[in-house]
Parts: sequence; C-alpha cells; structure tokens
Amino acid sequence: MKQNYIESMTFKRKFCVNLFKNTKLNLAKMTFTKDWITTDKGNPYPVIDAFGNVEELIYENKYIAKAFEKSFTKRLIGQYVPFATYEVTANNISNSACVGVCVNCEKLDKSFEVFIKRVNSAVQVFYSVGGNAVKVTEEDFEYKENMSLVVTSHHGDRLDIFLRYDNFIKKVAFLGLEGFYALRSECVFKNTIVSLYVSFEGVGSIEISNAEMYIDAGMSQADMKPIRYEDGQPIMDNGKLYMTMTSRLGYEMNQSILSWNPSTCDFNLEGVLFFDMGDGDWCGDVASSLIYDRNENNWKIWMASFSHGHILGYAQFENDPRFGINVIDITLMDKKEGSKDTEFFAKEGDEDPDFIFDKETDKWYMTICRKDSLQDGKYSYFLFESEKPFEGYKFVSKSFGDAVTGGMFTKVASKRYFVCGANFDKRSQYNVYDAKDFTKCTHLKCDFDDGAFRGWGTIIPVTCGTRTKYMWITFDRHNASDYNWSYGTLYVYEADLMNIGYEW
Repeated sequence: MKQNYIESMTFKRKFCVNLFKNTKLNLAKMTFTKDWITTDKGNPYPVIDAFGNVEELIYENKYIAKAFEKSFTKRLIGQYVPFATYEVTANNISNSACVGVCVNCEKLDKSFEVFIKRVNSAVQVFYSVGGNAVKVTEEDFEYKENMSLVVTSHHGDRLDIFLRYDNFIKKVAFLGLEGFYALRSECVFKNTIVSLYVSFEGVGSIEISNAEMYIDAGMSQADMKPIRYEDGQPIMDNGKLYMTMTSRLGYEMNQSILSWNPSTCDFNLEGVLFFDMGDGDWCGDVASSLIYDRNENNWKIWMASFSHGHILGYAQFENDPRFGINVIDITLMDKKEGSKDTEFFAKEGDEDPDFIFDKETDKWYMTICRKDSLQDGKYSYFLFESEKPFEGYKFVSKSFGDAVTGGMFTKVASKRYFVCGANFDKRSQYNVYDAKDFTKCTHLKCDFDDGAFRGWGTIIPVTCGTRTKYMWITFDRHNASDYNWSYGTLYVYEADLMNIGYEW
C-alpha cells in the first residue's frame, strides 16, 4: 500500500504577487528614433485620416504634433487584435488638445476613438463614434506630464479605460460600444486597424513618447495549472514551468500562458490562447487543461467554453501553443437531453476540467466540475475513465458535501491525488482525494490560511538539483469587480518531503 505522504506535509507561504497589467506580450510599437516623417524611403505609420493642417516632427525620440487651427490626424499603429491593450503616453499637452487611439473597421464602415482632452490642470476622457464625442465619465482627472491613456478591448464592443501615472494605473471606466459586436468575428477584425489619434480645437501642441499595443496579464489572475505531459508530469523547460492562467481583463477574460521559475517570483507572459468553436469568433475562454502527449507526439486540451453555453470543449493539434498568439479550433462536448450527472454528456455549468493518462491501467481519467442535482446544484467533481482522451468515458466516482472548484491531478512521491478548492465558508479549505476514489477526502495544511477562499488545488512537484519540492499556487477573490468574478492576488506556498522524490 502506498503511503499517504500528503497528509504529513505543511505548505509554507513563500510569497504573494499581483500582476496588475504589468506583464505583457508586445504586438506593435511606434518608433520615434528615426525621422520617418520627412523621408521618402518609406512610411511605417501612414496617415489614415486627417483634417486641417497638423505639423509633425520627430525630435529626441518623440513624435511632436502642432496645429494653428481646428484639425486632427490619425497614423497607423497596427492591425486590431481582440483582447489587446492600446496605450499612448504624452506630455506637454496644450489646453483643449486631444490624444488617444482610433479603431477603423473597414467591413463595418465604422470607426471610434477613445481619447483624453486637456482642460487646464485636468484631463477629461471621451469616446467618439462617427465624430460625436461623448464624455465617458463626469469626473475629471489630474493632468501630469508623461501620463498614459490605456484602453483594453474585449472583443471590440466593450472597453476598459485606465490612466497611467508613472507606476500607478487608475481604472477610469468600463464602456460598451453599441453596434460593434461584429468585431468579434475574425473576418471583420482582420480588416480593422488601430491608429494614433491627435486633435486640436485651435492653436496647440502635443509631445508623444509612446504609442503601442500589447496583450497584458490583466487586472488579476486565476485558474492556474501547469502544462504537463500526458501522465501529469509538469513540463520543465530551461528551468521554467509553463502554466495556463486566466487573465481577468475586467468585463471579460482570456487564457494566458505564463512562464515561471519556481524558485523565484518571476512570472512572464509568453502567449495567449483563443478558441474558435467553428463560427469565426476568437473567444477568450479559460480554465484549460493542456498536455503534451508523448505517445502520439501531439498536444491535447480540454477547456471550459463559457462563451458557448458554459460547457466543455476539446482539441488535438501538433504545434506548440505556449508562445505568442495561438487560435485553437474547438469541438464542443456532445449534449443529450435529460442526461444524468454521471453520464459523459455536456451539461450547462460544466467547468474546470482536468485529464491524465494512466499507463498502469492504459486508461484516460478525466474530472468535470459539475452542478450536482443531488446536492441542490452545488458544484461537485465527477471522475470518469476511458480508453480514449475525448470520448467513451464511464463514471467512476464523485465528491460529496462541500462545493468544490479548481481541481487537478498531482503526485506526491509515488502516490497520485486529486486536489481541489472547497467551501466558501472556510478559509483556504482544499480537499485531497485519492485519484480514483472521490468518496472521502483529507485536507491540505498550510501556515497562513488566508490565501484564497475556494481557490485552486494546484500542487506542482518540482525537482531542483537533488531535491524535490512541492509548490502550491492559488489565488484570492479580493479584487472582484461588480460585473465579473475578477480575482486578485496569486499566493505561492512550498512544502518538502525530506529525501523523498516523486515518480511518474
């Protein structure tokens, strides 16, 4: 009988961190090191639209725009990307001058701008559709030199707007843009561009030191899970783990890929996954379980399609999805009218899947976090097994009692477990089940139990030199907004089993 090692472990708090819009994947950036305005050797940022006469100059790594009359100009930054952030940094903004970003959609024959306007010692935030400017909020904000307007897009028709002052970023507003829903479609947004927008009501000038677009790690993070081999072993590459993690952008979210050296507090955004269910919509769905199957030399994924009925979906493919922007064509799980909770058919509310291959039984094991009709709709974990990774699953076991979430298969020494978050009413309760029997559980032990209420049971074995340590990474719900489960800080714990490694 294998020893239950995990019961002897106490996880010690190692550190906490929040990646509040401070790590990013660069997509485009205007350069002001060369004078591309006066040259005839090429124009990297052509004028998209203009009115009146705006004089332009590149000087000391800045773009300077001046006007002596009512005028504006728009210069191309790059192609529009769903869920991207657009940022413009400016100083020496004259009174009544405006600076921001413009999105031009060729297929819709529409455009909109989001911009700030200098009004004495303050700035006001506006958006404009078809030239009709509307103040976003009644509040005025302090004007400072080298301040930035930061606009994060959610599919195109929803925006989060921020102002950045040095190292401080202030949320200004959430904005819905009526009539821009079509920007969700790939055939539409790939014919859409983003430009730098400057405007003057009369005599004035603006100095711009930065104009860029990127995908960032969001306002807060959640749902972390290491990318693993088919048997559940975490993939280590150049000393780093790669993890799927939810980036909560505000109103919506997307599936980030972050790298992490587990001996440090250094998280880096490496990529982002978008999911297409066959309708050409790049969806920012999350809660992915992503593995590399060495037996078939391909990648496999189960994910939660919140965008298409709150059910699960899956895919199999060959290219490494960890870096840059990757779009995964998803097949949604089959539905069956009136199916039981213990049947392997999609049910509304399904989420947080995990799956592994057990070479001892030559079977795949998969868990679904599902609303339990026998427990008044509380979430339970249902365990299934199959000879195939995406179909043919039969019910094995289920959890009882506590509402659960965020489960993952893991190994401590030679024994495999399933660990998940549980129970909103208790501080940091994490249930530990035998990997093939969910009828009873024990609990993780930790030194500081305020690291999340029903977070995720992400226990990761890591070998460093000749020693094995067990990292536990979870999150709190402190930073929740009033329109989304927008989580907050990451909590990292560590435990050791002296002189005991792990086997796969």
